[in-house]
Amino acid sequence: MKRFRRFSSEARITLPSFLRHRLGLKQNDRLEATIEPDSRQVTIKPAEIDDQWSERISGYAKPRVPVLDVDTYYQEHRSN
Repeated sequence: MKRFRRFSSEARITLPSFLRHRLGLKQNDRLEATIEPDSRQVTIKPAEIDDQWSERISGYAKPRVPVLDVDTYYQEHRSN
């Protein structure tokens, strides 16, 4: 299915609503565009957002407390 779109004055392309719904896109979702120079085609797909990965792995990270007194820190950790 081909649909022709024009660039806006700001060189933007609007995706028709049926495409947004079909791709499950919501406002402020990020897209990844891949350009195939040989065929002059552009592929657009939903992007894997770093924030999503950050949320997934944040539960594994332990909060760190800054070391304010090095001598006390060493005394506490040497005895363990």
